Amino acid sequence: MNPQQIWRAALGELQLQMTQGTFDTWLKPTSVLAYEDGTFIIGVRSGYIKEWLENRLVTLIKRTLVGLVGHQV
Repeated sequence: MNPQQIWRAALGELQLQMTQGTFDTWLKPTSVLAYEDGTFIIGVRSGYIKEWLENRLVTLIKRTLVGLVGHQV
């Protein structure tokens, strides 16, 4: 799978793990910009969304991505 496919799969799994409102507000408008050296670069609309994701969902996002790619991200 390419990075975009992995991110879409991750979004599908994440959507099942939270309320629809939370998903629609914070994750639905995101996209993968790049995958470099084991790191996903995720695009968001604002610094506020970036901060919110880093403070509240980063662990869940990382765990989901690790489950899909099979190694630490």
